[in-house]
Parts: sequence; C-alpha cells; structure tokens
Amino acid sequence: MKAIISFLLSVMLYISSFAQFGIQESLFLEQLKDQELVSIIVKGDIKKIKETCISMNVNLKYAYQDLAAIQIEKEKLGAFYESIGQGKIEIPLGKATTLMDTALIHNNISPVHNGLSPLLQAYTGKGVVVGILDSGIYFEHDDFKNADGTTRIRYIWDQNENTPSNPPAPYNFGQEWTWQDINNGACNHVEPANQYGHGTTVAGAACGNGLATGTNTGVAPDCDIIAVAVDYYDNNFLSNTVDAVDYVFKKADALGKPCVINTSYGSYYGSHDAKDFASQLIDALIEERAGRVLVASCGNGNNIDNTNSSFKETHLSYPLSSDTNFTWFETMTNGTLYFDLWADTSDFKQAHFSIGNNNDTNFVDNGNLDFMTVNSFLGNLSQGVYLTDFVYNDQADEQGKVEMYLEETEGRYHLEFLITPSRTQDNWRLMLTGSGNFDLWSSRAYQGTADMINSGLPPNFVLPEIDFYKLPDNQKCIVSNWQCSDKVISVGNFANRSAYYDVDSVYRDLNLTPGEIYYKSSEGPTRDNRMKPDISATGNIIFASGNLDFIASALAINRPKVAPGSMHNYNGGTSMSSPIVAGAVALYLEANPTAWWYEVEAALKQTALRDTFTGPIENNVYGYGKLNAFELLKYQAILGCTDDTMFNYNANANVNDGTCLPFIYGCTDTFSLNFNLLANTDDGTCIPIVYGCMDTLALNYNPSANTDDGSCEYPIDTVSIKDIQENNLFNIHPNPSQGKLIIEVNPDRLAKVLSAKILDLNGRLIKEYDIKSSKQSLNINALSAGVYIVGLIENGTMIDQQKLIKE
Repeated sequence: MKAIISFLLSVMLYISSFAQFGIQESLFLEQLKDQELVSIIVKGDIKKIKETCISMNVNLKYAYQDLAAIQIEKEKLGAFYESIGQGKIEIPLGKATTLMDTALIHNNISPVHNGLSPLLQAYTGKGVVVGILDSGIYFEHDDFKNADGTTRIRYIWDQNENTPSNPPAPYNFGQEWTWQDINNGACNHVEPANQYGHGTTVAGAACGNGLATGTNTGVAPDCDIIAVAVDYYDNNFLSNTVDAVDYVFKKADALGKPCVINTSYGSYYGSHDAKDFASQLIDALIEERAGRVLVASCGNGNNIDNTNSSFKETHLSYPLSSDTNFTWFETMTNGTLYFDLWADTSDFKQAHFSIGNNNDTNFVDNGNLDFMTVNSFLGNLSQGVYLTDFVYNDQADEQGKVEMYLEETEGRYHLEFLITPSRTQDNWRLMLTGSGNFDLWSSRAYQGTADMINSGLPPNFVLPEIDFYKLPDNQKCIVSNWQCSDKVISVGNFANRSAYYDVDSVYRDLNLTPGEIYYKSSEGPTRDNRMKPDISATGNIIFASGNLDFIASALAINRPKVAPGSMHNYNGGTSMSSPIVAGAVALYLEANPTAWWYEVEAALKQTALRDTFTGPIENNVYGYGKLNAFELLKYQAILGCTDDTMFNYNANANVNDGTCLPFIYGCTDTFSLNFNLLANTDDGTCIPIVYGCMDTLALNYNPSANTDDGSCEYPIDTVSIKDIQENNLFNIHPNPSQGKLIIEVNPDRLAKVLSAKILDLNGRLIKEYDIKSSKQSLNINALSAGVYIVGLIENGTMIDQQKLIKE
C-alpha cells in the first residue's frame, strides 16, 4: 500500500472529474501525468469494450468471460468510461508483501519420488510447467539446471525492467528471456537484493533438483520452470499479477504441458472475498481449460509479533445493535487517518454510522458527525458517491475534516474514510449502531492505514461509554484478493523442524514443535465466511536453493541462515509451504495432465492428513489437514455430481465436476400430449395422445381426441365451426341438453318456410320440427345420448347448422 496523503484542492477537483473512482484510486491517479499508462480491469459488454479500445487506440491485453485487462493513458479514462456504457472499471491497487530435506518426509513426498507401490512409477513433475510468480530467480543455480548444464527454466519475465529490449506482448512492459537466451549467456536478469533471494528459495522448494549439493531437493525436481519477477511495491501489482498468470498459462499451452502456478506474496488490503475484478479475472484464467491450477500462500498475519505488546490487531467486525459501539483509530505518520470497511449490502442497509473525535489524554468528547446511513449518500452508488463533512466541538471549533466515499459493487458496500485532523495527537472514533454487520481491516504496518487502538483504554468511571468499546482482533487475517477464491488453493504453514545445523555445523534450536501450526500462519475464514486455508504444509523452516549473491552476504554477516554446502539457505512462512503444495500439484498433473482445478483441489482435500494437531474436522487454521503427497498420487478421481439432493447424483463420484442438475418434475414421455422437454423426473401427469377429428361439426367428431389428425368428414353443404359461429343465424340452448331444447331464430326469417332438422353424424335425418316463432321449445327426450347436428332449413335448403350434445 502506498502511504495515504491528505487531500489537496487539486485532488478534490480531480475527484470531481472522476467520481467513479474511490479515495485510494483517485489519490493514485492524481500522482500520474496525463500521458502515463494505467492498468485497469473492466467488467461489462466485452464486444462494446473491444470496440471502444479500437476507436480510442487503447491496449486491450486480453479478455475472458466479461472481464478485460486494459492499459490506458490517464487522460483517456474519463472518455473511456463514458464510451463503455454500463461497464464498470476497477484500478487494482495495493502493495504486496512476501509471505515466507525434512519437508519431503513431513509432506509424504519421498514415496512419490521413489514410486512406491501402488504407484506404477516415480513422479517428479516431468512434463509439467511450474510457474513461479515472485521476486525473481537466481537462474544460474545448479538446482535449476539439467545434468548437461542446460537450463530447466523455459522463460523469465522481469516486470521490473524499466528499459527493456524485449517486452512480451501483449503486456508491453518488462523484459523477457527464453531458455535459449539463458543457455547462450544472453540473460542478465538479477533478483532484487532487497528480497534476499525470496523467489529463488520459493522456486527451489517447488522445483529444485538438488544438483548443486545432492541435498535439499524440491518437490518437483524434473518440472519445467517459468519465472516472473513481480514488483511487490508497485501500485499496479494486482494487474501485473493477473498479467503474469495469463503469461505463464499461455506459455504452458504453447509448450503443450499442464501448469501449476505458485504465488507466495499478497496484499492485506481489500475485501478479502475474491470479488475484486483482478481475482475474478484470475478465476476466469483458471477455468479456461483443464491442466491449470494456482496455489497461493494464505499469509503470515495471524500474529505479526507475539512478543511485542504494542502489536496492533488488524481486523474489526461485530453485529450491530441498538447500542452505539465505537473503536478508536490513531493518526498516521503523515498526519491523516484512512480506513475502509466492507459489508454485504443486505448487512448494512440498516446500519447507522458516524465519525467522532476524542482528546487522547483526558478522553473528552470533542464532537462527532450526525449519524448517517447508506441513504445519506445521494446519487448512483454503483458509480460511487463522495460526501465531505466537518467535526466541531461545543465551542464550534473545527476538529477535522472527514471525507467519505461509498460504492456499491458486486453485492457489497465499500465505505472509505479519510480524516484530516486539526490536532494529530487526538483519537478518532468510528461509531456504529442499528442492525447488520461489517468487516474492516486497518494496519499501518500491513496496509499503510490507520492503526486501531487496542490498549491503554480508560476505565469506565473516567469514560462510561468505554463499556461499548469494540476491540480489534486477528480473525479473518488471510491475505486479500485471489487467495480468497474457491478456485485457488490457499496454503497454511506448520512447523517443519525443531532445529537444524547451519553451514558451520552449529546446532540451531528453533523452539518449534514439528507438525504444529506456525503462530503467524494466517487463519480464515474469508470476509463472506468461506473456509480458508484449504490445506497446510511445512513452512518453518525449509532449506532450499539460495540466491548465491544473498548467500555470499549472509556468509559474511548472517551465517546461521546458510545451509551446509553454501548453496542453500533457509526460509519460512506460508511463502515456503505454498510451493511445497504447488510442487505436489505438479506431481499430480504429471500423472493426470488433463485434470481440472476442481479435481486437483478435491484430491488435495480428500487425501489430507488429520492428526492431533489438526483435529478431526476441517477448520480455518489447517484447512482440510496436512499435505499428504503419497495419498494424493494414489487418489483415483471419479468425476460427477456429488450432491445427493440433485437429479444426477452419482454415489460413486468423489469429485464434483459442476454438472449437478436440480429435479424438474413433469411428463417425461415423449409420446405423451404434455411431454415436458425440461423435465427430468416423471410426476405421473402424462396424458396419452389420442388422434382423431376434433372439429365438433364434423361427421366423425371424436370427443376423446386431443390431437387432430386431419381426418374430419363433413355432410354435404355443411360448413366449418368458424363459419357457423360467424353466420349465427340461429341459436340453441341449453347445450348440452337433457330433453328440452330452445331454438331461437331471427324474426326476419319467419316469413320464410322454416323447419329444424336433427341429423346424426352420418347425415341421417332423426327428427324434423316446423318453426313457427322466433323462440320455440323442442322436445328431444326421445333422442339417445350422443352428438347430433341441428340444421336450420329454409325453403328446403339447410342455411345454418350447429352441434347438439344430448345427455
């Protein structure tokens, strides 16, 4: 996260021109020149978006489903937004942090490398691409070479290179090198020194072959490697990450190989629900085809430093009530306060909130804003609405300016606060009442935002309202964005070893219990309460291939960091547990190259080890349990619908492939009159088709028929039902009749010689009546039950007829 800066007049003028962007996005844009490129993700009508990109000469890098990744000059943003109609733009912001032998034993990998029964062969990741998205890679390390000295790395893309000679298309930034460049000595990629070889050790854990010393072999020692060096500290790191995922998957497709990507970094800033556009686009890339999997560290935010009493918890959430609860925030080093909250729209419509000020020494209430609701923000919330107000004390002295931005997006409210206080030493309180719930993450260390106060609170006899104070906690401390996706395998970290021998053969006690979750390993659930992590693996500590430049400096000043042989160093955290799982996925893809992400995820979960540490059921600490690679490779996936409430439930299936169909009741007999094409379950309502003549005036009318077969026959001079109804020269009633029939004739016809004939359906005369008045009663008791024709006769000619049913 970039440091939060105060709003200046120019910033506010800029925001008014681009009101669709929030506080953070607007502050970021304000720092750019008009011609500078901005990476954005757009959601909407892809055809319209593509047409707009062409007409405005904007670089559309790629599009999947209803999402497009775009590079655009800042000065074009306003016109672009207007041109795409109903589309929505996100500028993915935030800065990442890295999330950092015996591991082969603890994760049950050695039997897979050895091909123990019932496996039919040894699996080492051969024929699989492992993508390492990290700080870079020390490509000259022997662990990344074949026995003949050629490289195992197929591509390196350094996104940090500012003066590239070969930027990969369509991304158009950074430098790309191929395996030919590496083998020919034409690659000059250097992993940044300030990352201490993080990317190299991650790659070593997943892919190292141990060739350098014969030890510290990674999980998939025969895989192909594609490395992308991501700039963690760039505000575009989310867009750059999506680009990197797209890049690696496309390179693997070109090689004709399945691929697993590892990401051992992330940001704690965001909604923690994977509904941001960057995460949705990563989901779309994973779903694009079989043989694509992404593994991610879940983070190290559970307890940043359990030895430091000044540690500030990062998360705040509680159910709202009629009480007015509050939490204090501290002013940041730049003299402002920034924090934001997220809530499902259904959970925040009845929430009332305010911002207030307290003296930090005597806790005097210096005033607060009037309480607001989401309805206080007038305008289109889907485009975002700003609101600015000031806090005054009882003497009408200004205490500070409060700027707020509310946006409704993806079924959520995102509410941002930026406070510019008159006195930086005061505490500022967020107050909430009403009903509903919310989640808020804020930490100066992890998000660059205001710390919440968790200690030094006054007793209630000094401040009675302190009884309603809500303390922050460390729940839901998983990193945000793609790590929270159901389609991404998020990994926790348990202790790998209790001690080790360093490069000088000195025994180093780590004070860890192997198998126990590491105290910093982030816990779930996600903001919307889905379980994370998915699985756990060894993280603290692991020896893996080291950046030899870093090892050279460590040998001078930090020798305990270096392993015997001086080619490997230790690393820890979920940064190292994640590549262990990614390597295991590579082994699975070697055996099952056409497996979809959901098969791999199900296999990992269903074969995970549960012990006294994990407990008997899945949870938000260990996930489904600990990685068990041998059982993973023995797993026989049976795809199908695993939901026993669905129509096509497959009792033998162990992997839900998304094909479940709900029960739809109706007639399923294709030969029935009421056959329902959508129905999959017959409900006994089928009506047999009965063919026959359905014209009631036809001689062969069949009252049982429900499907006309075109067989109707008519007596001479008869007309169709439609014609009879249109002529309407006489009427009969009641019809059906039990014995008495009334016939009504137009009085104008009485001057003619009239009679009424009753005929059977074969045209035979049954009875004839003279008609003497315009309304006359006819006795038809003698007629048998059935269908007859009543004809009106004028001067010997039948001029009209109607059907009669005798009961």
